Parts: sequence; C-alpha cells; structure tokens
Amino acid sequence: MSGEFRRWVHLQPSSRDDNGRARHPFYGLRMLWYLQGPAGVVQFMLCFNHEGVAEPWDVGYHSPTETESGTRMVECDHFDGGCWYDGTSLFAEEVWAQAVVRGDDAIWSALEDCYRDWLGPLPASSETSA
Repeated sequence: MSGEFRRWVHLQPSSRDDNGRARHPFYGLRMLWYLQGPAGVVQFMLCFNHEGVAEPWDVGYHSPTETESGTRMVECDHFDGGCWYDGTSLFAEEVWAQAVVRGDDAIWSALEDCYRDWLGPLPASSETSA
C-alpha cells in the first residue's frame, strides 16, 4: 500500500437477535470514519444509542506491527491475522465537539493528526488542508 491514502465512512447497525432486538446493550448504530495509509488505519467512532442520540465513542488506530504505546493485539477487519490496536474515548469527545461546529472536516483533520502522531507521516501526495 506504499504511497496510498484512503478515507471512508462506514455505517454498522447493531446485530439483532431472533426477536429483532439489538444485541448490543449500548448502541443501535455505529458510524466509523477511517483514514488508511501505508502504516495502518486510524478511526473515529460515533455511536447512536437506542434513542438515536449520537455519542462519541473512540478515536484509535490499527497497526499491522506492534507500536511503542500500550497497544493490544485484536481481531481486525483491516489486516489478516489481526492488528495492534489502541484508542481513546476522551479524545473522541473533543473531536465530536469540533465536528458539531465544523462538520466532518474536523473529523478528517483530527484523524490526519492522529495518523501522524501514532503511525508516522501521511504520504506526501495525500496531505490535505483542514
């Protein structure tokens, strides 16, 4: 993936049991912003509770290799065989507060900053202005 940069948004509804009830006790829908570069993937996760209220849940990263921070190995949709993951719910609240004012440009800008801080520089051709 050297030199490539990709971003996308994914909606993930809560799975349902045989009676049609959501299996997850906290949310009915997750909305994830992903920024992927050669060193891994960073994400912002927003969850909507069962009343439809948006709750910032996580800003984190997925790395195919172990990093210096306190990561843990997890199953991963981004990398075969799992990844090293770490994240923060407190920063998610800050990102969401900015997104309410500035729109999703605030989310993409925060993810670019997190990518640089956690995984390294973005590919030169992928730098965008906030």
